[in-house]
Amino acid sequence: MYEKDVDSNASSSSNQGVPNKSKESSSCLQPLSIKSQSSYQAHVAPGYSTLDWEQLKRSSSFPRRVISPYLCITQEELKKHCHLNDAWMVLNGKVYDITPYISFHPGGNEIMKGAGKDGTKLLMSIHPWVNYEYLLDVCWIGFFRYK
Repeated sequence: MYEKDVDSNASSSSNQGVPNKSKESSSCLQPLSIKSQSSYQAHVAPGYSTLDWEQLKRSSSFPRRVISPYLCITQEELKKHCHLNDAWMVLNGKVYDITPYISFHPGGNEIMKGAGKDGTKLLMSIHPWVNYEYLLDVCWIGFFRYK
């Protein structure tokens, strides 16, 4: 059906672009087998999904930190907040108290790799598509003071 007679002396423009189903080219018509890369993902407990996080942060029961004006946080201060019950992280110059979000993070405690330091490169290497400013908007506590 798709075969074309190949004649070295003939050139037919009407058959150009029609696939040749000869044995030599049949391998290129085979579907590609692509092995999926599995990624590590911890499963969050029921009630701790991203949707649950959104509902919580918009509810009146969310533990909001009222800091006005926003803090200017030094490296020394940031280093103190690297624990599960007190974790701050810098993302593109803004400091977030990620403590309330840790339980909701789909990667589990992997988020703690950025606690107490600038986690921008780590975040961008793993989740470059994530809108962290929206996700953590209620956790923003100030600006990081670069030396």
